Amino acid sequence: HFLRSENAGVTRFYAGECYFAMEKYEDASVEYQSFLTFFPNDPLAAEAQYKLGAALAEKALGPERDQTDMNEALTELEVVLERYGENQAVAQKAEEKIAIVKDKLAKHEYLVAKFYRREKRFEASNNRLNYLFDNFPASALNGDALLLSAQNYQSLGQTDKAKEAYSRFVQEYPAHEQAKEARKQLAKFGETNIPQPQVQPQTPPKETPAAATPAALPPLREGYVVLTRDQQVFINLIAEDGIQQGMKLDVYRGQQRIGTIRMVDVQGGFSIGEIESLAPGMTIQEEDRVILSRE
Repeated sequence: HFLRSENAGVTRFYAGECYFAMEKYEDASVEYQSFLTFFPNDPLAAEAQYKLGAALAEKALGPERDQTDMNEALTELEVVLERYGENQAVAQKAEEKIAIVKDKLAKHEYLVAKFYRREKRFEASNNRLNYLFDNFPASALNGDALLLSAQNYQSLGQTDKAKEAYSRFVQEYPAHEQAKEARKQLAKFGETNIPQPQVQPQTPPKETPAAATPAALPPLREGYVVLTRDQQVFINLIAEDGIQQGMKLDVYRGQQRIGTIRMVDVQGGFSIGEIESLAPGMTIQEEDRVILSRE
């Protein structure tokens, strides 16, 4: 009789919402899946599909552990775009969550590759790295992964492939902290045509208007918080994304502005900011969004 009730669908959906709010993600995913099974055409189906993927992502283990739940989360989130793409609000949330999930899956592959290298299983390490390159081409870890690939080829005695990987690395990631060492390694191989960092020409400073408009600010893609530690906030954006030391970024959770961070260190796979301000009673958390401050 319950399934015939006019409130059956909404009751099942909000049961999932309650579990999600209580961070009981296993129970939440069961409720969302049940709702979608019995009420696939309900107006809340798009949101339920998104929350199913989000719940699976939340209950997934860390990147150093088995990623079955995270892979299932990616599958369910992609269903949002395939089945409910016309719902722009939900589709946008799904795309943002997919980017986060893919970054975490890429990190898993990179950590496994590093483990295999420590175990001197260089071919196995490169197999995982190649999977990373093929499936997560936008990952912020690709620079570190390419360098690791070059080192693996070198350890395997495959000099030509090592040289090719080192050359790609210094060309594509000239600002990486290991780029100088990679150039030295190419020189040891006898390479003479080694890409060098470009020196930007000195140009006189331009006068800027007293009040710059938001449109005058440089473009910067949106990122997210990877880790927080005391007053430091680690984010997934790097130099190639436009991040520079001293730059200020606003931190958002949903549409709410949480605070502002100032960048103090830009590394190959992540950047570090220090908290400058926080909204009353708020703390910065993992997966909060970061965008260029307009202050």
